[in-house]
Amino acid sequence: MKDKNRRILWLLNHKTLLRSEVRILHNLGFEVFVPKVIPSNDPDFRSGGVSYEADSSLTIPKEALLTLNSFNFYANEWPEEITALINHYFGTVFTIAVRYPLIEVLTKFKGQIIFRAFGLQNELTYNTVLQYVIPEFESLRPKMENRFWFGQGYTQLAECEPAFLQDRALYLPIGLDRSFWIHANTWHGSGKHILFVCPHINDNPYYSNIYRGFKEAFGDLPHFIVGQQLSPVNDPHVLSNVSDEQLVELYKSSAVFYYHSHEIRHVNYSPVEASIVGTPVIYYSDSLLGRLADKPSPAMVHTISEARSVILKLLQNDQNTTNTIKNNQKFMEYLFSSEYCEPYWKNNLLNGPFAKANTTPAPRNLTTDLPSEIGQLYKYDIKLIKGMIGELRYDNYGLSLGRLALANKDKAGFLISHYISSMTPGLYRFSLHIRTPNATPTPIGIFAMGVWIPDFTLYAYQNITMLQNNEDCFSLLVNISAETADATKEIRFYWSGLKTVEVTEVYVEKIT
Repeated sequence: MKDKNRRILWLLNHKTLLRSEVRILHNLGFEVFVPKVIPSNDPDFRSGGVSYEADSSLTIPKEALLTLNSFNFYANEWPEEITALINHYFGTVFTIAVRYPLIEVLTKFKGQIIFRAFGLQNELTYNTVLQYVIPEFESLRPKMENRFWFGQGYTQLAECEPAFLQDRALYLPIGLDRSFWIHANTWHGSGKHILFVCPHINDNPYYSNIYRGFKEAFGDLPHFIVGQQLSPVNDPHVLSNVSDEQLVELYKSSAVFYYHSHEIRHVNYSPVEASIVGTPVIYYSDSLLGRLADKPSPAMVHTISEARSVILKLLQNDQNTTNTIKNNQKFMEYLFSSEYCEPYWKNNLLNGPFAKANTTPAPRNLTTDLPSEIGQLYKYDIKLIKGMIGELRYDNYGLSLGRLALANKDKAGFLISHYISSMTPGLYRFSLHIRTPNATPTPIGIFAMGVWIPDFTLYAYQNITMLQNNEDCFSLLVNISAETADATKEIRFYWSGLKTVEVTEVYVEKIT
């Protein structure tokens, strides 16, 4: 099995990001799963998209892929089967501020969590949004804080957040897929009108106010307004629900694109797309675009009256103003290009704290002195076996007595998860010795061994139960064939966390 930490569950389904981020992740060597079921007629998913393209590169069983493809991550709790598949095959989840899947990721996923942040209105922070969407977020934080990352699309997003988000910030810049550059420099501006984007005019107070503000300031000038509308707008200038192709044609023909925003930590795609096409873009100096700009420009205005003055020049075909604006807006094209974005993704995902946290340790060999002849028996001191949960026990002389698993203190997990590689073919007995202070008939774990070829195949296991108040021995008989002799093998003791037990020794004996 390919290292699961190179697989990402991408729970975003944003159609523009789908084309850019998934390609970057593939270029960095990650496999990506994209959900196939998304909400319909939901304003929060007006930019939602689905694609099956990434499935061809996934090295997970077809049955697992079919199960994941049929599941609605945005409406349902994760059943046991989905939870098991995700934890088995994926090391990282990208998620957003939506109750489902966010609550399921926070409570059920065992790997790294990248909370993707694209920017908010000025009065909001992601800390408040997280606590609004997940009221229990603060209580969950200690359990996953070391696995939780603030995947900010702009470096400015963390500036208003509390320390725990600032400290966990990963800069993963938002980009446009390179395919959009086929429209670069195709602007002609023959339409002599303003282009403005405003969705949900009748259905969202935020956008209703933006629409009214635009009409008051520029309604007497020739203009078109585009954006998804859930209900008809009584305005002949509103072109409802135009296609991607129609939008590009409007970029090409419009004399100017007006960007209304004063948000200091958010920017829409539309002004960036317009700038790539070559459409002169008017934006405000106190917006995120103004903060990102590398130098002043006639396009960077401070007031509506200043914006109107520049727009009138553009509508009147003032070539000096047009050329100056076009030459000074190339920073947008660069900041959203692969050339800018991909190096940051590479550095922040493949190097640094995230990469270190998201790395599977190299296989730990149980020993280089495994039995190779019939009748050979080796005992391994438990203190030399790493990868264990619990506490080492010592006697009065400071000698190790074993590893103690404490009920209600440690999480359930693999007490021993150790790798073995080369073995000569034959029948082996693996024995695990356990000591407990109190007899118990209830199961407290599983002793198992399996082989990775390429997925983990369970060869033998035994439920650990009926413990006496002394030392018990649990054994597995495993046949190592010629086909699996050099494959990676794993011996596991899974402790349920229900009882206190002490693991003392592990023995390996070759029988035949």
